[in-house]
Amino acid sequence: MTIGNNFNFAPIKKQFRRVKTGLIFLISAAFLIFAAFAAATFAYVFIQNKIAEPLSEIPAERIFLIEKGEGVKAVASRLEKQKLIGGGFYFEFYVWENGLAKKLQAGEYVLSPTLSVSQIAEIFVSGQTAPADVEITFPEGFTVKNIAEKLESKNLISAEKFSAGLKTLFPEMELKYDFLAQSDAFPAAPLAPLETSFLTGFEGFLFPDTYKFAKTAGLKDILEKFLDNFGEKLALELRREISRQNKTISQIITMASIIEKEVRTNEDMEMVSGVLWKRIEAGMPLQVDASIVYVTGKKTGEITYDDLKIDSPFNTYLNGGLPPRPISNPGMRAIFAAIYPKQADYWYYLSKPDGTTVFSRNFSEHQRAKRMYLK
Repeated sequence: MTIGNNFNFAPIKKQFRRVKTGLIFLISAAFLIFAAFAAATFAYVFIQNKIAEPLSEIPAERIFLIEKGEGVKAVASRLEKQKLIGGGFYFEFYVWENGLAKKLQAGEYVLSPTLSVSQIAEIFVSGQTAPADVEITFPEGFTVKNIAEKLESKNLISAEKFSAGLKTLFPEMELKYDFLAQSDAFPAAPLAPLETSFLTGFEGFLFPDTYKFAKTAGLKDILEKFLDNFGEKLALELRREISRQNKTISQIITMASIIEKEVRTNEDMEMVSGVLWKRIEAGMPLQVDASIVYVTGKKTGEITYDDLKIDSPFNTYLNGGLPPRPISNPGMRAIFAAIYPKQADYWYYLSKPDGTTVFSRNFSEHQRAKRMYLK
């Protein structure tokens, strides 16, 4: 059979084109699938690397709080904002991939950018929350004994252990904090039993403030918080002014500790400071009840005439000048008043039952004020 020139090849060519198009489509589809698979694999590996790698090698611990009922997305977003992880998506991915969304526990956590995303997530799942800090406020005028009792009431350290530890740690702390070096650990004069229990060179320098202590804090940690704060509050300008007046930090803090216990208002503090410094310069005893309260442990209204005769270097009725060391831990108002006294003609003062102060220019005026207000 002979094929003529008029044979129609069109159907064959058309079919061939269809086959060719199909092959191209299949090859393209296969390539796209392969490319997509490769891209997905690359992306997955990239994400896993981000999950496994910490954001930083520099430790910078901070507290991170997960609120009760807070969602994964919100937690992830805050982790990123606080620069604890490189991206919130990585945290979300890890949590959902591992089925941890309902296992994250609310609470405060100690985190650092040196932790990986996976480590942070596992911490949240384990519930390894940060030890809760104990917040304590120590008012102005608290003594070391008061501070010890307050710490014991918060179950941080027993008052007995606190007292014993102060004596042990004083030499070390004295080397670290220059203001302690101006205060002997113990006065040279013999002390009555009531004066020795909590009497150390720290009195006056445990700055009254609100502090947060870890539940695991030791005595040294506690002391350093107090002393660091004192060092910051007693700025260089104040130290220079104290030196300019030819006084020591110990003398200023001792005066401030008396002022803190004697009167309440800023104006009264400045005025009392002027009276007391003037009496010292004139060689007159200070005769402040606060010193007797410190020795006896009594309240001001409980002091008797016999108490004024107690043989103690802290008894400002019998001894001239300042007591051998502070009798309380004063705040900044009293410290400023001790450094910047207000000069006036007054030599005496008394506190009325309502807490207001009456100043007198001479002894006769003072006696009249006593008869009028202290019946």
